[in-house]
Amino acid sequence: MVVGGSRQETLEPGFVLLGTRQQGVPVILRELVLGRLNDALKQITHTLNIYYDHHESNYNELTNEKHNKLLADAYDCRGIIYLQLGRFQYAIDDLTNAIRLNRYSTKYLINRGVAYFCNHQLMPAMIDFKNAVLALQILALASASDPPCSPMMLTRYANQLDSTNNLVYYHQALIYLHHGQFEQAENRINLIINIKQSPSFIINQLQSICLLDPSLWLLKSIIKLMKYKSNDYSDSILNEALDDACYAEQLIVPKLMNELTSWPHLHYTKGQILYKLKDYIKADEEFTKALSLLPSNKYIYQIRCKCREEMYRTGLSNSYENALIDYRLSLLANDVTNQ
Repeated sequence: MVVGGSRQETLEPGFVLLGTRQQGVPVILRELVLGRLNDALKQITHTLNIYYDHHESNYNELTNEKHNKLLADAYDCRGIIYLQLGRFQYAIDDLTNAIRLNRYSTKYLINRGVAYFCNHQLMPAMIDFKNAVLALQILALASASDPPCSPMMLTRYANQLDSTNNLVYYHQALIYLHHGQFEQAENRINLIINIKQSPSFIINQLQSICLLDPSLWLLKSIIKLMKYKSNDYSDSILNEALDDACYAEQLIVPKLMNELTSWPHLHYTKGQILYKLKDYIKADEEFTKALSLLPSNKYIYQIRCKCREEMYRTGLSNSYENALIDYRLSLLANDVTNQ
């Protein structure tokens, strides 16, 4: 599977790609979460140090399977914390330790793939995602043959494989999107949707990414938006992208009162679509919603500035001042970003 190709700057990829699975949170909540993550990091590191103090050999020399599994889980847990803290190489190192202890764990492989992706190491990420599917297939075949397992266990492995495939396809779609390979990205999302419609999916109630996950439909919308070219004969692809974004919003709204996270990237994407459809007033409203959730973001100010320029040019606004204000704010936000 070759990853390559040029990137089209329809959207700011760095902003959008992080937005599909990582939502902004208020500053106070973010600091609270950060403090708890650091506390958890200290606790797990302390536990690992104690473990090694009582075992003079390193993890490669441990032979107790139960201990190896517990140790691998500890490394996986700490790796995820490092990932959340943005310390991607530390996350990769810990997840590599977990994989060495249990090389057939799809969870560890997928987590390390995500860490590689966040660290801009796209080919190793793609390899880990592919190996995650292969690892589960190997486990399923081994369990089916020696000793023979029950039909229920085989069904369980089949459902786990579907779930793993979904995670792999989702992250592969992100990588393809990052490289401007929009057809491949869309194919991966469609594979997830096709899996959902299979009979085995109905049995599985523990899917990691399901049809009711807004991030799936938001990513689908972003892919279509980035596929669109200004000289396309029809705006149908934009309307499809808008439908996907609106469906994602319908899935989010009922949960907002009970969750700490928000989805500024959804409004940013909807605004981009509406802007290209020349529905400038609605686009401006979406960009304003995005800024209310993610203040001082230069990308949103820049596109809202362009939108307000078009509103003035087409007579939808009597003043150019709002566009100038957004231009100034985008410069200030840019300075903050570079500090």
